Amino acid sequence: MKLGWDLKTGLERPITSWKSPDDPSPRNFTRAVERQDNPELIMWKGSRKFFRSGPWNGLRFSASSLRPNPLFNFSFVSNEVELY
Repeated sequence: MKLGWDLKTGLERPITSWKSPDDPSPRNFTRAVERQDNPELIMWKGSRKFFRSGPWNGLRFSASSLRPNPLFNFSFVSNEVELY
């Protein structure tokens, strides 16, 4: 799964919570990559920023709590075509 931007088409790929496991209509929480010089992951609760990962510093998001996990493979790509 990609969470981010296709920079050629301008397509954003956010993740939005569901109301319930049986109802996929959008809920209040959205996770997205904010495009800027040093991109960061943002979690929105409605229209306000609820959580920020801190900017990407080339190795990791500066305020992120992501740790190595054998079940989850995290990688970050930022080039002229994609940001995810």
